[in-house]
Amino acid sequence: MAFDPPQILAGAALLPAPFSARFKYTDADERNYVVQTVKLAAKDRTRIHLLADDAVNSYGFVALTLAVSDNKPSLVIDYLFTSQQYRGVSFPELGGKISDYLIGFTIQVASMLRQPVPLRFIALQAATQELESFYHKRAFMKLDATHWMFLRF
Repeated sequence: MAFDPPQILAGAALLPAPFSARFKYTDADERNYVVQTVKLAAKDRTRIHLLADDAVNSYGFVALTLAVSDNKPSLVIDYLFTSQQYRGVSFPELGGKISDYLIGFTIQVASMLRQPVPLRFIALQAATQELESFYHKRAFMKLDATHWMFLRF
């Protein structure tokens, strides 16, 4: 299996029903959040970077935006999603799990943007306590009393 680098989606690829049908979910809330993220991407409010292989299997995606809040210019992870059947699965070709690969990809994007744009952080809001722990293990930390977590790079 050969993975393609994450691709930015546009046009017909941003139709909510066909895009959301690419993945498996643990519940309807997850699917609804993916649909909402696609709608935001269709309005140029986030960019979806899809991870798929040469057989057109979709594994997950990361949705990214730029933001400045409280003097914290950041690349924001709006949503990082791994299809349910691939969660916890290690892929040697990617150097580990889908989620870790997508975080690494986000760090690469942030590093490229850092030259022309004064970014200081990668930011996100963990949806659950379990996800907060997941991101904390990957060096994200809270810098204030909000629910936002930041990775300084």
